[in-house]
Amino acid sequence: MMNLELLKDRQRTVVEEFGPWTASNIHLADHFYTIGEHIHGDEVKLRRILQVVSDTVSKPLEAIRLLDLACHEGIYAIEFARHGANVFGIEGRQAHIEKAMFVKDALSLSNVDFVQDDVRNLSKAKYGSFDVVLCLGILSLGCA
Repeated sequence: MMNLELLKDRQRTVVEEFGPWTASNIHLADHFYTIGEHIHGDEVKLRRILQVVSDTVSKPLEAIRLLDLACHEGIYAIEFARHGANVFGIEGRQAHIEKAMFVKDALSLSNVDFVQDDVRNLSKAKYGSFDVVLCLGILSLGCA
C-alpha cells in the first residue's frame, strides 16, 4: 500500500478529473475512505452479499472467479478481491472504472480487474467463464 499523503494526493486527482465517489465508501487506510470516515451505508448489505456467496458456492472464495456486472465504483468487486476471490468488474462509465482502478491500486489488489464495456456485450468467448455473477447494479428499463 502507498503512503497516506501520496494516496490522498492521488485521490484528489481522481476526484478532480472524474468527480467524487457517490456510492462506494471504501476503507483505504487508517481513518481514510473514498467518501468519508463517518459515512455509513452499505456495510450490512456488503456483508450479507459476501455471506450469501460464501454459503452458496462449493469452494472457498480464494478459489472462485467472480464477475461483477455494472460494478459502478467497484465496492463489491473490491470486497470480494479483499477476501481472495479472482474478480472481474464490467462498468459502462469510464469515470467509475477510474475510481475502481484507483482503489485497486491503493489496496495493491492484483486479483481484481475492471473494464469499461456494455454488459450486453458479455460473452464467454470475450471474458471467459465465472463461478459467480453479481448483477447488483443493473437498471433495466422495459422494452416495448
